Parts: sequence; structure tokens; C-alpha cells
Amino acid sequence: MHYAALVPLLIGLICALLFITNATLPEEFYYAGSNPAHWLTDIAQGKNIDHARAEQIGLYSESISDNNRSLRGAQRFMEAAFISAGIGLAFALCAEFAIALTYLAKNGLPSF
Repeated sequence: MHYAALVPLLIGLICALLFITNATLPEEFYYAGSNPAHWLTDIAQGKNIDHARAEQIGLYSESISDNNRSLRGAQRFMEAAFISAGIGLAFALCAEFAIALTYLAKNGLPSF
């Protein structure tokens, strides 16, 4: 009878494992820095330094936004993993509580 109480726990833990796996999969990550090789075309074209810096700031902004998007996705999977593990544990505890109450109803309280 206790095996029936373990089923929701097992399902919750398997779901948590799947969510954790999705959260830890490699994602694209954009560095917030300047690669000197990217400045070569600006130098060759004779771009104004202020214009080149403005483009660099735009690149940084895009990189930060893309990194935030990736991190938010991983965060959602982590939250889902904790929630599914918690729900599985809660159902297993409720089932064990019901089994214990059934045992007490049938056999009464043990004498000490």
C-alpha cells in the first residue's frame, strides 16, 4: 500500500529531473565586451570614434537583453522543477497520512 504513495513522489521527481535538465542545457551567451577584431572595419572605414562607441553601446545593450532572455528561460525551468518536486512530495505525504489514518481506524491507537 505504501508503494501507491510513492508513485506521485516518483512522478514529481522525474518531472523535476526533466525540468532541471532543460534548465542546464547549453544556451547562447553573449559577452558584454569588445573584441578588438571588430574594430578593424571601423578603422578601415575611418568611422568617427563617437559613432563607433555608439554602435558598441548598442551591441552591449543587445547582448545584455539576449543574456537576460536566456537566463529567464533557465529560471522558469528551475522554478518548475522545484514546484513539481514539491507537489510530488506533498501528494506522497498526503497519501502516507491517509494510510496512517486508515491503519489507526482499523487497529486503534497502540498501547504504550
